[in-house]
Amino acid sequence: MSEVINIGLDDGHSSIKVFLGLNVTDEPIQIQMLSRAKIGENRNLNLINNNNDDATIVIETESGVEKFWVSENHQRDIIDTRSKDYPYSNLNLALVNQALRKVRTFFNGSNQLKIVAGLPANQFYDKNIGHINHELVQKKVDSLKRLAKSYAESEEDLPRLEAVAVKIIPEGYGILTDLMYDNDLQETEFSESVSEYGCVVIDIGGRTVDVVSISSGNKEPIGMLSFDKGVLYLREKIKSKLTERLNLTQSPNDNLLDKAIETNWYGKQGSKSGVEVSQILSEAYDEHVREIYSDIKDILGSNEAFGGVIISGGGAILLGEKMKDIVEEHHPNIDVYVPNESQFSNARGFWKLTYLLDF
Repeated sequence: MSEVINIGLDDGHSSIKVFLGLNVTDEPIQIQMLSRAKIGENRNLNLINNNNDDATIVIETESGVEKFWVSENHQRDIIDTRSKDYPYSNLNLALVNQALRKVRTFFNGSNQLKIVAGLPANQFYDKNIGHINHELVQKKVDSLKRLAKSYAESEEDLPRLEAVAVKIIPEGYGILTDLMYDNDLQETEFSESVSEYGCVVIDIGGRTVDVVSISSGNKEPIGMLSFDKGVLYLREKIKSKLTERLNLTQSPNDNLLDKAIETNWYGKQGSKSGVEVSQILSEAYDEHVREIYSDIKDILGSNEAFGGVIISGGGAILLGEKMKDIVEEHHPNIDVYVPNESQFSNARGFWKLTYLLDF
């Protein structure tokens, strides 16, 4: 029997994050891949088909096959991941397959995977029924166990990746686990603090902002909420502002938007056609942070918040410090933390949970 590889998988609406632990020099084995795909095959003749950056992923279904062209280079006509069924869709499975292909070289020839992944807090726990949404959780488990039904078109003869064990937990709880346990799975000082005082986790994701309140004493979630205020909505806001303020005839494509966020320039930096847009971006960030705060301010008045507030997730790369500032401005007695490499916080916590949970 081949070695089972432990995988922390944060398969978000904006990007997929995978964490596999540390290498021999204690460096993290991790990747982040944008959640961008189109229906059909790779149609870019200038790229080698099915390499690690640009691949046709095939999903076997009861009625045949469905193909997705997965590429971070896509600029327009990308499939919107913000659908209700995204967590257990063929699109999600294709994106997960491609992300795992990028780290397969670290699997030591194994194709057997133990995976912990997440669901948005408001989907994991359904307030309407008053308990965990076991039906949705099972759909997510079953979807990841279909991994062996997916493959890159040029690698049909390779052994298929197989999820031999899967657990699903609420997003945000992975962030907490990452802070409560070190890489040797030993409890940290923060874990002791949570035990005594509790805390609140704000996970800024692609589609949603998930808020998980942890009670003192048992380190278990006592409240889970989600709001559709993730970075994909922020990107729409930035596109709208750039189009209006720069008098553009069409909305920026995703490549131009990525460059603008990275460099604070729309178009070629320093050229006659390039425009410095840091003020426009800052306005969008400030506006979005105020909207998030408006949704969560009541939670920050709870007893659990006095144990500390953690701001993390992929969106914390753009919004973490601004979110920290507004929380500290209105709640000066609360300690606020933004973890390092916060985009991997859930995936790191999920990886630790592959060892800590019973499967």
